[in-house]
Amino acid sequence: TAPGDYFLIFHMDADNVVDECNDQNNTVSTAIKVRIGNPDYVPQDFVVDGKTELTVKQGQSLSGSVEIKNQGNGPGTRFTDGKYYYSTNASFNPNADILLGNNRDSIEPLSAGEKRTEGETVRLPNSVPIGPGYILYVVDVPNKVKESNEQNNVAFVRINVEARPNPGTGTG
Repeated sequence: TAPGDYFLIFHMDADNVVDECNDQNNTVSTAIKVRIGNPDYVPQDFVVDGKTELTVKQGQSLSGSVEIKNQGNGPGTRFTDGKYYYSTNASFNPNADILLGNNRDSIEPLSAGEKRTEGETVRLPNSVPIGPGYILYVVDVPNKVKESNEQNNVAFVRINVEARPNPGTGTG
């Protein structure tokens, strides 16, 4: 049924089987609204190399894993826009954060309450600054999926970036 305004109608003795003194009072109706909720994709249980906080080196490969849950009350749609970023803070800024990688596979639609774990290996660029930072996982980056809440699409892992080793010496 499509969303909209409808009437729910109850009709008793529709085939006039019962002999009644008044057949005109066998129907009652009430107005109803049919609404289908929106999905709400949320990244949770995000870890990098199995941890929620870690020390990494510039240029290091990192393995991310995140559970994506549809905590909305409507069915989701397929999307391919789960992305990993390096950031200097825990908030996503598409103009400042460094894209590390995308999910290789489309994320299949999730029904309300359903969840799925996704994973990807990404490489931290040699150019990221030494010191504290964040690896972000962002669901539905360009907001293609109409969600009930567009403000909860980011999960993060705290990292401390160290200089990459010098080739041949093993030192930073």
